[in-house]
Amino acid sequence: MASAFIIFDNSQKRLTLPIMFSQLRDLVGLDCAMSEWRFDESVVPQIRVVTVPPIALQLDEHPDIVPEEIQEMLDSGGDFFSADSLAAARRCRSRIEIVSCEPTQTERLREGGIVSHTPNANMDSPDVRSAIRRVADFLHGWIYDNINGRWI
Repeated sequence: MASAFIIFDNSQKRLTLPIMFSQLRDLVGLDCAMSEWRFDESVVPQIRVVTVPPIALQLDEHPDIVPEEIQEMLDSGGDFFSADSLAAARRCRSRIEIVSCEPTQTERLREGGIVSHTPNANMDSPDVRSAIRRVADFLHGWIYDNINGRWI
């Protein structure tokens, strides 16, 4: 589960994760590297950001899921957005998922099957919050704290 999301409009820039990595490293000055998350057969490309504790960024633009989930998050926004900001945010179809770099823990059950758990990113860390804010500002996006269920 993502600890936070940055929603943004990628319709004009069409940033890919490798392009975003280069720009975050070179233009924003984030200490980061390309990496990937693996679990069984799944491989998810990521940008690993050196924060205390470290976080990873994943780009999600699934057209059948992301726009609808963004609208649901915006509907719960209360008074966070001005009318103009809300209208602009509703045009967002892309999001960055912020996840922990802590390894996924798995346990095999005697009865069969497995249980897995990936720790959340530490959203209370000033270092993590600063890095996320820098990414959001670069993307002209908005941050949703998925742990506490609020826009920040």
